[in-house]
Amino acid sequence: MTTNPILSNAALTGAIQALALYPLEVWSTRRFVENSQKVGMKFPLAGFSLSAAQRCLKAGFTLGSYNFFMQQHDNTLPASVNAAISGATTGLCEAIVFNPLTVLKNHKQISPNKPLLQILNELRIKKLTAGTIATAQRNVTCSCIAMGTFGVITDKDDSKPRQVATGAVSFLAGGLVALPLERNRLNKVFSLQSNVNYARIFTLLCPGLLKVMAIGAIYGPGLHIINNGKDH
Repeated sequence: MTTNPILSNAALTGAIQALALYPLEVWSTRRFVENSQKVGMKFPLAGFSLSAAQRCLKAGFTLGSYNFFMQQHDNTLPASVNAAISGATTGLCEAIVFNPLTVLKNHKQISPNKPLLQILNELRIKKLTAGTIATAQRNVTCSCIAMGTFGVITDKDDSKPRQVATGAVSFLAGGLVALPLERNRLNKVFSLQSNVNYARIFTLLCPGLLKVMAIGAIYGPGLHIINNGKDH
Protein backbone atom coordinates (compact mmCIF):
# COMPACT_ATOMS: atom_id res chain seq x y z
CA MET A 1 0.00 0.00 0.00
CA THR A 2 1.50 3.37 -1.04
CA THR A 3 1.10 6.61 0.86
CA ASN A 4 -0.21 9.68 -0.92
CA PRO A 5 2.78 12.06 -0.89
CA ILE A 6 0.52 15.11 -0.70
CA LEU A 7 -1.32 13.82 2.38
CA SER A 8 1.90 12.77 4.08
CA ASN A 9 3.43 16.17 3.36
CA ALA A 10 0.29 17.90 4.65
CA ALA A 11 0.49 15.99 7.93
CA LEU A 12 4.19 16.72 8.31
CA THR A 13 3.71 20.36 7.31
CA GLY A 14 0.97 20.87 9.89
CA ALA A 15 3.00 19.26 12.66
CA ILE A 16 6.13 21.30 11.90
CA GLN A 17 4.15 24.52 11.66
CA ALA A 18 2.45 23.84 14.99
CA LEU A 19 5.79 23.30 16.73
CA ALA A 20 7.91 25.91 14.98
CA LEU A 21 5.53 28.81 14.35
CA TYR A 22 3.75 29.26 17.66
CA PRO A 23 6.20 31.78 19.20
CA LEU A 24 6.32 33.73 15.93
CA GLU A 25 2.52 33.69 15.68
CA VAL A 26 2.05 35.08 19.18
CA TRP A 27 4.81 37.66 18.68
CA SER A 28 3.39 38.80 15.34
CA THR A 29 -0.22 39.02 16.53
CA ARG A 30 0.63 40.91 19.71
CA ARG A 31 2.92 43.31 17.90
CA PHE A 32 0.19 44.18 15.42
CA VAL A 33 -2.66 44.58 17.88
CA GLU A 34 -2.88 47.93 19.65
CA ASN A 35 -2.45 47.94 23.49
CA SER A 36 -1.28 44.31 23.51
CA GLN A 37 1.90 45.29 25.38
CA LYS A 38 0.18 44.50 28.68
CA VAL A 39 0.08 40.81 27.71
CA GLY A 40 3.85 40.45 27.64
CA MET A 41 5.70 37.77 25.71
CA LYS A 42 4.48 34.61 27.43
CA PHE A 43 3.66 31.63 25.20
CA PRO A 44 0.86 29.76 27.04
CA LEU A 45 0.43 26.05 26.34
CA ALA A 46 -3.35 26.46 26.24
CA GLY A 47 -2.98 28.76 23.25
CA PHE A 48 -0.49 26.37 21.70
CA SER A 49 -2.97 23.46 21.62
CA LEU A 50 -5.53 25.58 19.75
CA SER A 51 -2.88 26.88 17.35
CA ALA A 52 -1.61 23.34 16.74
CA ALA A 53 -5.09 22.08 15.87
CA GLN A 54 -5.68 25.02 13.52
CA ARG A 55 -2.29 24.64 11.82
CA CYS A 56 -2.66 20.90 11.22
CA LEU A 57 -6.16 21.21 9.78
CA LYS A 58 -5.19 24.24 7.71
CA ALA A 59 -2.09 22.59 6.22
CA GLY A 60 -4.11 19.61 5.02
CA PHE A 61 -6.83 21.82 3.59
CA THR A 62 -4.37 24.20 1.89
CA LEU A 63 -2.23 21.56 0.18
CA GLY A 64 -5.27 19.44 -0.72
CA SER A 65 -7.17 22.41 -2.18
CA TYR A 66 -4.14 23.72 -4.05
CA ASN A 67 -3.56 20.27 -5.53
CA PHE A 68 -7.23 20.04 -6.57
CA PHE A 69 -7.23 23.44 -8.28
CA MET A 70 -3.91 22.75 -10.01
CA GLN A 71 -5.41 19.58 -11.49
CA GLN A 72 -8.24 21.59 -13.06
CA HIS A 73 -5.87 23.54 -15.32
CA ASP A 74 -4.65 22.46 -18.71
CA ASN A 75 -1.35 23.28 -20.36
CA THR A 76 -2.55 26.33 -22.31
CA LEU A 77 -1.32 28.70 -19.57
CA PRO A 78 2.19 28.95 -18.14
CA ALA A 79 2.72 26.85 -15.03
CA SER A 80 3.38 29.96 -12.93
CA VAL A 81 0.03 31.49 -13.96
CA ASN A 82 -1.78 28.26 -13.09
CA ALA A 83 0.00 28.26 -9.74
CA ALA A 84 -0.98 31.88 -9.05
CA ILE A 85 -4.64 31.27 -9.92
CA SER A 86 -4.73 28.08 -7.85
CA GLY A 87 -3.05 29.89 -4.97
CA ALA A 88 -5.55 32.74 -5.05
CA THR A 89 -8.51 30.33 -5.15
CA THR A 90 -7.05 28.27 -2.32
CA GLY A 91 -6.53 31.42 -0.25
CA LEU A 92 -10.16 32.43 -0.74
CA CYS A 93 -11.48 29.01 0.30
CA GLU A 94 -9.11 28.91 3.25
CA ALA A 95 -10.39 32.29 4.50
CA ILE A 96 -14.02 31.18 4.35
CA VAL A 97 -13.43 27.84 6.10
CA PHE A 98 -10.86 28.80 8.73
CA ASN A 99 -11.62 32.41 9.65
CA PRO A 100 -13.70 31.55 12.78
CA LEU A 101 -10.96 29.29 14.15
CA THR A 102 -8.30 31.88 13.31
CA VAL A 103 -10.26 34.62 15.11
CA LEU A 104 -10.61 32.38 18.17
CA LYS A 105 -6.88 31.63 18.08
CA ASN A 106 -5.99 35.34 17.81
CA HIS A 107 -8.15 36.22 20.82
CA LYS A 108 -6.54 33.42 22.83
CA GLN A 109 -3.10 34.77 21.92
CA ILE A 110 -4.04 38.23 23.19
CA SER A 111 -5.83 36.93 26.31
CA PRO A 112 -3.80 33.84 27.29
CA ASN A 113 -5.19 33.63 30.83
CA LYS A 114 -8.83 33.70 29.76
CA PRO A 115 -10.55 30.27 29.44
CA LEU A 116 -11.39 29.24 25.90
CA LEU A 117 -15.08 28.75 26.68
CA GLN A 118 -15.27 32.27 28.09
CA ILE A 119 -13.72 33.67 24.91
CA LEU A 120 -16.22 31.71 22.82
CA ASN A 121 -19.11 32.97 24.93
CA GLU A 122 -17.93 36.57 24.53
CA LEU A 123 -17.33 36.36 20.79
CA ARG A 124 -20.51 34.58 19.70
CA ILE A 125 -21.09 33.79 16.02
CA LYS A 126 -21.04 37.40 14.78
CA LYS A 127 -17.59 38.18 16.15
CA LEU A 128 -16.19 34.80 15.13
CA THR A 129 -16.92 35.73 11.52
CA ALA A 130 -15.46 39.23 11.91
CA GLY A 131 -12.86 40.13 9.33
CA THR A 132 -13.75 37.33 6.89
CA ILE A 133 -13.55 39.70 3.91
CA ALA A 134 -10.29 41.20 5.20
CA THR A 135 -8.91 37.68 5.71
CA ALA A 136 -9.91 36.75 2.17
CA GLN A 137 -8.16 39.86 0.80
CA ARG A 138 -4.98 38.98 2.69
CA ASN A 139 -5.06 35.30 1.77
CA VAL A 140 -5.83 35.80 -1.91
CA THR A 141 -3.10 38.43 -2.29
CA CYS A 142 -0.42 36.52 -0.38
CA SER A 143 -1.22 33.09 -1.84
CA CYS A 144 -1.47 34.37 -5.42
CA ILE A 145 1.93 36.07 -5.26
CA ALA A 146 3.58 33.33 -3.21
CA MET A 147 2.38 30.38 -5.30
CA GLY A 148 2.99 32.24 -8.56
CA THR A 149 6.53 33.15 -7.51
CA PHE A 150 7.17 29.58 -6.41
CA GLY A 151 5.99 28.39 -9.82
CA VAL A 152 8.42 30.76 -11.56
CA ILE A 153 11.61 30.03 -9.63
CA THR A 154 11.24 26.35 -8.73
CA ASP A 155 12.44 23.49 -10.91
CA LYS A 156 11.28 19.88 -10.98
CA ASP A 157 14.80 18.65 -10.14
CA ASP A 158 15.30 20.97 -7.16
CA SER A 159 16.72 19.43 -4.00
CA LYS A 160 14.85 19.55 -0.68
CA PRO A 161 16.97 22.44 0.71
CA ARG A 162 16.31 24.46 -2.44
CA GLN A 163 12.57 23.70 -2.21
CA VAL A 164 12.59 25.01 1.37
CA ALA A 165 14.53 28.14 0.37
CA THR A 166 12.27 28.74 -2.64
CA GLY A 167 9.20 28.45 -0.43
CA ALA A 168 10.62 30.98 2.03
CA VAL A 169 11.49 33.49 -0.72
CA SER A 170 8.10 33.05 -2.45
CA PHE A 171 6.09 33.61 0.73
CA LEU A 172 8.32 36.56 1.64
CA ALA A 173 7.25 38.18 -1.64
CA GLY A 174 3.59 37.54 -0.84
CA GLY A 175 3.99 38.67 2.75
CA LEU A 176 5.56 42.00 1.82
CA VAL A 177 2.53 42.90 -0.30
CA ALA A 178 -0.06 41.44 2.09
CA LEU A 179 1.36 42.93 5.32
CA PRO A 180 -0.94 46.01 5.35
CA LEU A 181 -3.88 43.66 4.74
CA GLU A 182 -2.93 41.62 7.81
CA ARG A 183 -3.09 44.77 9.94
CA ASN A 184 -6.48 45.57 8.43
CA ARG A 185 -7.67 42.03 9.27
CA LEU A 186 -6.63 42.38 12.92
CA ASN A 187 -8.34 45.78 13.06
CA LYS A 188 -11.58 44.03 12.11
CA VAL A 189 -11.06 41.07 14.45
CA PHE A 190 -10.34 43.22 17.51
CA SER A 191 -12.60 46.17 16.57
CA LEU A 192 -9.68 48.58 16.45
CA GLN A 193 -9.50 51.83 14.53
CA SER A 194 -10.03 51.10 10.86
CA ASN A 195 -7.21 53.28 9.54
CA VAL A 196 -4.08 51.47 8.43
CA ASN A 197 -0.96 53.10 9.88
CA TYR A 198 1.65 52.25 7.26
CA ALA A 199 4.50 53.81 9.25
CA ARG A 200 3.71 51.52 12.18
CA ILE A 201 3.22 48.50 9.92
CA PHE A 202 6.71 48.69 8.51
CA THR A 203 8.22 48.98 11.99
CA LEU A 204 6.61 45.61 12.69
CA LEU A 205 8.00 43.84 9.64
CA CYS A 206 10.25 41.49 11.59
CA PRO A 207 7.74 39.14 13.30
CA GLY A 208 5.24 39.15 10.44
CA LEU A 209 7.77 38.44 7.70
CA LEU A 210 9.64 35.86 9.77
CA LYS A 211 6.34 34.05 10.19
CA VAL A 212 5.41 34.00 6.49
CA MET A 213 8.96 32.98 5.50
CA ALA A 214 8.78 30.08 7.95
CA ILE A 215 5.38 29.07 6.56
CA GLY A 216 6.75 29.17 3.01
CA ALA A 217 9.84 27.16 3.95
CA ILE A 218 7.66 24.45 5.53
CA TYR A 219 5.23 24.39 2.58
CA GLY A 220 8.04 24.26 -0.02
CA PRO A 221 8.41 20.46 -0.42
CA GLY A 222 4.64 19.92 -0.53
CA LEU A 223 4.16 22.62 -3.17
CA HIS A 224 7.00 21.13 -5.19
CA ILE A 225 5.28 17.73 -5.28
CA ILE A 226 1.99 19.30 -6.41
CA ASN A 227 3.53 21.59 -9.04
CA ASN A 228 5.43 18.70 -10.61
CA GLY A 229 2.81 16.01 -10.05
CA LYS A 230 2.13 15.54 -13.75
CA ASP A 231 5.81 14.82 -14.37
CA HIS A 232 6.06 11.89 -11.94
